[in-house]
Amino acid sequence: VDVWVRDSAENLTKLNGALRELGAAWGPTEQAWAPVPEDWRWLEKQSLFCLTTDYGAVDVFRDVRGLEGRYDECRHHSLAMTTGTGIPFTGLSDRHMLACQEALPVPERKARRMEILREAIRQQEHH
Repeated sequence: VDVWVRDSAENLTKLNGALRELGAAWGPTEQAWAPVPEDWRWLEKQSLFCLTTDYGAVDVFRDVRGLEGRYDECRHHSLAMTTGTGIPFTGLSDRHMLACQEALPVPERKARRMEILREAIRQQEHH
């Protein structure tokens, strides 16, 4: 699961509480891997965290490459979706997903994903 959080003390505090409830663990090295601390300020150390939880992996983004400083815009244009098992979530629009891919170094880009996103955007423009 990927989570992009609005980067504020209030939200990071709430996120930390949720991560603790999920049994999340993180560490700057494998040797330092441990349950997330009670104090949320550890979340200020970097912009991306890859964590484990009792329920699976969680990646936390304080900002997203290609969408830097655009959290509110992306949230406004986000899409309400549902997983295959019926769990609701909010996802990035096709345009914003494409911007993320375009911001990656060329060898890391997923050409097929970009092609699918461009086609979806073209179809949206014709409707």
